[in-house]
This record gives sequence, C-alpha cells and structure tokens, in this order.
Amino acid sequence: LQWDDPPEGALLSAQGGWWRPLTGNEIGALLAHWVWSSFRAAHPEVEPGKVAMLASTVSSRLLARMAEAEGFHFEETLTGFKWLGNRAHQLEAEGFTVLFAFEEAIGFMFPQVHHDKDGVAAAAAFAFSSAAMRWRYARLLALPG
Repeated sequence: LQWDDPPEGALLSAQGGWWRPLTGNEIGALLAHWVWSSFRAAHPEVEPGKVAMLASTVSSRLLARMAEAEGFHFEETLTGFKWLGNRAHQLEAEGFTVLFAFEEAIGFMFPQVHHDKDGVAAAAAFAFSSAAMRWRYARLLALPG
C-alpha cells in the first residue's frame, strides 16, 4: 500500500501489515538508485559523465556519494524546485541527460516527465521499483545452491 499527496509530493509505504514512513532522503536514495540502475541497463552506451542528478542543499549527501561511485554528474542547488528545475533545464541544454532530482522535504522530480515536483510520478516509480525489487529478491531466493 502506498499513500501519495500529489500537491506536496509526500509518500508513505506499507507492507505486510506494518507502516514505515520513509524520510524524503530515504525515498530519494531509493528512487535515485532505481532510476540510475534502470537507465544504465537500458543505455549502456551513454557515458555516465553525461548523465546528471540533482538534490537541494538541505538533502542528504548520499546522492553525491552515489555519483562519486558510479561516475554520473551530481549538482547541489538551493532549496526549492524552481532551482532544481531551472538547473535541470540548463544541464539538458549543455547536453546532459538529467534523470532525477529531489529534496529531503519529500519532493521528487523526473525531468523527462515534468520539470517540477511530481508526487504522482514518484509514487508510480516507487511502486514499480518496489515490485521489481521484490521480484528480483524472490528469484534470488529461488536459485539452487
């Protein structure tokens, strides 16, 4: 079960009869991992350094650490989606593929969908990634040996 408040971009998740509210930083890290992994699988020919993700200055540094490990471009912006959206537009004009941006106040942006906070797209991406991870985990447990 997921709850989404589109005007605010808030998201809660529940499984197995218990609720676990996720922080904006936790959701941002999970979505960023999913978006990056999916993009790399679908587009291995794209140079990681030409792919970008953004986070606001009040957000966790986890996305910056992911960028260091994976080689994609990361930028931190001032707080607010006007800054994240405007910078995403600028990076796209410079030839980057901008996959994702987030703010710890539970706001998520998928620039290929919309250059602003989008709780509906975030809920859909979270549901899809959760289902895919659950399927992968079930397959892993079913492997012999």
